[in-house]
Amino acid sequence: MVVILYQTSLDEKQAGKNKSSIVFSLPIVGYSTSLSGKNGLSASDFDNEFVRLAKATLEEEVIKRLQKISIDTLQGKVSKVENKKAFIDIGSASGLSKDQYVKFIDSEKAFSRGKVESLSANQAIITLDSGSEKIKIGTDIQASNIKGLSDETYQVTGFKISSEKCKKWFDEEKISAQASQWFSDYMSERGGKLVFPSKIGGNWIEGANEQSFAIFVKDGQEHMFEVAKPKYQVTLDITGMSEKKIEEESNEINENWLFKLWLKVEMPEKQYSKEFDMVTTKSILVGAQSFEEKSEVFELLHQLTAKAAKEVE
Repeated sequence: MVVILYQTSLDEKQAGKNKSSIVFSLPIVGYSTSLSGKNGLSASDFDNEFVRLAKATLEEEVIKRLQKISIDTLQGKVSKVENKKAFIDIGSASGLSKDQYVKFIDSEKAFSRGKVESLSANQAIITLDSGSEKIKIGTDIQASNIKGLSDETYQVTGFKISSEKCKKWFDEEKISAQASQWFSDYMSERGGKLVFPSKIGGNWIEGANEQSFAIFVKDGQEHMFEVAKPKYQVTLDITGMSEKKIEEESNEINENWLFKLWLKVEMPEKQYSKEFDMVTTKSILVGAQSFEEKSEVFELLHQLTAKAAKEVE
């Protein structure tokens, strides 16, 4: 699940229409495993388990996470307009950041907006969007500032499985969305990073000026949300896996196995690349290897994404 906080303003490019922009997103993962029964869960059991897990996750996590952040409104004025750029009287000292959007206000309503091109402690230069003819010296501006997380923004934009062995264990299409969401959740919750919704497994439209639009469905209707380009794009890669039976600890009833998994995290804009690994052992009932091994490796990947997200620099 992804909890999103967004703001709605007039769309300068489509007269009379509004547009919604994601200001902050909170990825949340609820996770459980069931190892009982030979036939697995029925469709009805699965639905009931999903509702139970979703309810518990929301009750336990959302309020706890939101208590760590606050959203302040930054206010200032235009001090100069020149060559389709506006100079405003607030900067990084007020919490403004590069590539952030600001709104221009008239009669308590936003009529245009622009992106922060550059800034100093007490001033910023804004690149103006269309519909900015009304902007002049003294025009009010507003921006949102989120406190409680890092100023840098991250987003998982790529996922792959380089290991041929792992491709036999995982359905790449399914596991890519799951692992990307796990990583986003833990990077936000444990790493204290501001993480946009993962692009993996979702419905996205790429627009001009390096902007992206996420499509979410509510009440049977599609809703489009603008998402700014993250400062750091993250690519995840399952690079390897090994398994080994521990002969001296096995018998006719149970076999003890060792599993090891490798995950590489890359962030090109940060020139960052690091491979993480994790090892686990599992006592498996003879005759149930296929099911229990797959469950153990799945859980190992879940824990490895948590480790990587927490330790990533």
